[in-house]
Amino acid sequence: MNKILKKYYIYRNWFMDNFFEPIWYRFFGHKHHIIKTHLSPAPWYEVDDRILYGIMNLVKWFVENDMRIWSKKHRDAEFKRIDKEEDPVYRKSFRESLLKQLNEDDQIIEIYKWWKNYDKRQRKIKRSLDNWHNYISKFKEDPEDWFGKERKKTAQEKRKDKRLLDYAYRLKDKLHNEEQAMLKKAIDLREHMWS
Repeated sequence: MNKILKKYYIYRNWFMDNFFEPIWYRFFGHKHHIIKTHLSPAPWYEVDDRILYGIMNLVKWFVENDMRIWSKKHRDAEFKRIDKEEDPVYRKSFRESLLKQLNEDDQIIEIYKWWKNYDKRQRKIKRSLDNWHNYISKFKEDPEDWFGKERKKTAQEKRKDKRLLDYAYRLKDKLHNEEQAMLKKAIDLREHMWS
């Protein structure tokens, strides 16, 4: 009887691990293994964009759902509680760890706020490129034909053309540098993002 019961549990566990649980979690369970990028499915997105949107939306989800936001009142109460401790070594180490935690929380909030305003920066770049395109289309015989004939530009018109395009590229470069800095900061803070 003992051998039969042992085989029953072996097969039962195998069945649960390989069939029941995967099917159950696929339809009814939590999908923590999926990163929601919130990108529209229509255009193609390169891997660098998917990495950016994936990581930043994980930070956004963490702040909105899991993170404990410390109010000033709560912070002060925690420091007062620490200051009442009798052991100076414990007091010092606990104070340092709390300061480190609050600093990391502030950095995560900074990333979150930057990400919330990310679309505004993207729209500003798009508007500047549209302004440049509208300006150069004035000089084309057929504005919709990108490679069509252009009339000659004066030196002042060439300078304005260059200035508009340079402005758009400066905005794009600035945003790229901010993206790199925020991604690096998010990766550095990933060990702090747990509930």
